[in-house]
This record gives sequence, structure tokens and C-alpha cells, in this order.
Amino acid sequence: MPNQVLFDFDARELPLIRVVGEGDSRFQVVHAELDAWEKSVEYEVSDADIDAGMVVAPETFVTGAKETGDWILRAKWGRSLINRVRKEMAAPLPRPDCSPIYCGHTIVPVPVQIGNHVYLDTGGFLVGDEDHKKAGLTLVCPSEAIAWTGNGKRLLETTIKRLDLVGIAKEKVA
Repeated sequence: MPNQVLFDFDARELPLIRVVGEGDSRFQVVHAELDAWEKSVEYEVSDADIDAGMVVAPETFVTGAKETGDWILRAKWGRSLINRVRKEMAAPLPRPDCSPIYCGHTIVPVPVQIGNHVYLDTGGFLVGDEDHKKAGLTLVCPSEAIAWTGNGKRLLETTIKRLDLVGIAKEKVA
């Protein structure tokens, strides 16, 4: 089969954030993450920030990129929120000023909500790798908070749960 051009576009012209819906049905889609949860800076994005073009977001160290950058770099490479949650066993609660932010870039075993971010990357690109038998491609229905992960051999339906590690950490201490 000869090489074919399936898509003829410049990826730099694609939006970094896609806003879908409005009001209670609104959500955002981004590659990595938008909130900054680094040691020295905690910055939580709101719908108003996104609507204003993120002009107020501070520059921070972007863990996934291993350099300091703005919200654009964080949207492409950010992992500070999920990495800090993994290390400290503490997670922010969802805020009413921000709609859900569906993101990937960091592989999780099942879709999970941390703060306003919903991590969906279940390793679809690893399907067929013997070391990653649970990897799969995940599709989500935002209005129902249901996700389906499939890998060609199985289809798993899950309800997206909010990770409440603050409560878990408190229980471990007590």
C-alpha cells in the first residue's frame, strides 16, 4: 500500500483548548493539563480564564516539559497536578467556577477526576504490548460521567470517580 496523506493540515493551527457546550453541559478538552500545582505556585484555571484566552495565567515550571513556561506549555506537557497528587496523596476538590477539563498525556489505569481535571489516557498507544495488557483507548460520555475503554479484546465500562485522596490521607494518619 503506497503512503497516503490522510490529513493535510498544520498541527500548529489546531486549538490548544476546545470548549464544548455551555452552562451546566460545558466542558473543556486539552491535551495535558491547565492547572499548575507546582511546589511554589498553585494556579487553578476558571472558565473565565479560558474564555479570556488565559491571559492571566502565570509562568510556572512545567513538570512534563522540564522547563519554565506559560499555560501553552502546560496545556501541551503539564503533569504537575497528577504528579503532586501521586506524591502527596492530596487532591484539590472540584470548583464551581470551572467546568470539567478532559485531558490525556499522562496514563492512568482507569479514567479519574482530580479537581476539575478528568484524566482519560489509558494507554491506547500501548495496545498489543505484552507488558500493558490493560491498556486501551477510552471514550467518554461527559453528560453521564461514563467511560468505555477497549483494546480489541475487551470493553470495560466505568463510572468516572472523583479521586478524594485528602480523605484517604486523613484516614491513614488517624
